[in-house]
Amino acid sequence: MLLWLAYSGCHSVLVVSLMCVALFCNGAVTISTLTNHTDIAPNFAGTTFGIDQTLTSILSFIVPVVVGVLIDGQQTLGNWRNAFWTCVAMYTLTTIFYLFFASISVQPWNSLRGTWDVTITHQDSVEKFNDNEEETNTLQTSVG
Repeated sequence: MLLWLAYSGCHSVLVVSLMCVALFCNGAVTISTLTNHTDIAPNFAGTTFGIDQTLTSILSFIVPVVVGVLIDGQQTLGNWRNAFWTCVAMYTLTTIFYLFFASISVQPWNSLRGTWDVTITHQDSVEKFNDNEEETNTLQTSVG
């Protein structure tokens, strides 16, 4: 999509249409990488997702600077084409990296055996809830 966008020229309807389709496809692809945090480390999905989004946010500050350097104050189609080609290269490299190194297996560091076990079963949750409920009832009875 980005390549078509790079060569679409000044046809505004075509450019907007291609951008909409490209963002739709990006959303469809991104959902697979977002759920991968839960696959590899259910106990630390929030932490891994936070690290991922922190790095993504940092890149969100860097990309406009890179595009500014590529455009260099001259907004020609050729300069914008170079910016889109840079995006295509980055998408391709990160996709290849993900395809070769991503996993859906739970990672060994998900459970830190010996230090603490962060896996909580449903029965543990119910027992903890019941214990808290009994403490609350005892407090209400003694106060009331």
